[in-house]
Amino acid sequence: MSQLDCDVAIGYNLLVVGATDAGVHDMVTAYLEEPTTTRLPPSFLRSNQKPVRLANNRLIVLDIIERPGDIFRECCGDLVRCHGVLLVYSPTSAASFQYVVRFHEQMIRSKWRSLPVVLFANIPPRRGVKQVHGCNGRSFADAHAIPFIEALPGRPSPVPFTVLLDSARRHHEASTSPTSFGEGIIDFFTVAAAKVSHAARSHFPTFPTPHASGRTA
Repeated sequence: MSQLDCDVAIGYNLLVVGATDAGVHDMVTAYLEEPTTTRLPPSFLRSNQKPVRLANNRLIVLDIIERPGDIFRECCGDLVRCHGVLLVYSPTSAASFQYVVRFHEQMIRSKWRSLPVVLFANIPPRRGVKQVHGCNGRSFADAHAIPFIEALPGRPSPVPFTVLLDSARRHHEASTSPTSFGEGIIDFFTVAAAKVSHAARSHFPTFPTPHASGRTA
């Protein structure tokens, strides 16, 4: 096992929701399978996790929680532990757009109304007649002050995940709530030696650092 040249921060949970015809599974799969330059051993990651290198050379591990077609109350358990929500709809399905509109309305009426949200207009594998134009998505996003991204034809883009991660990091790093998730910076070998369990990594608790004075802001 070779020494990593950066710290490992554990990490962020991103919840991806959308109607069954919004192409959620395909876009999540494409993002998770996208090549990465990180050197984490495969045994460290589960199938729904992805290592991401930040600009400051730190690594974080994203846990992508995929919930296509589930209604709001079925996602409450995931909302408890997630750091941001990606709302996905297909421009070829008016029903998928109404799905994310309703989901967001229920979010803002709940205790999770402050969670970072990104709206994404996805291009599903089966294309059809456009029923929801970009101006509709942008109007909804502008009304609620959330980022809006439209997919471009061709290879799936990691942009919606990157934007949501940036929003989640800003939100949770600025939060002073004692119940908020914080980044626990730990040495990789500390993680490996502790044999972090499936459940622990799934919920991403804040791990103590070996030396408190060495923690970076």
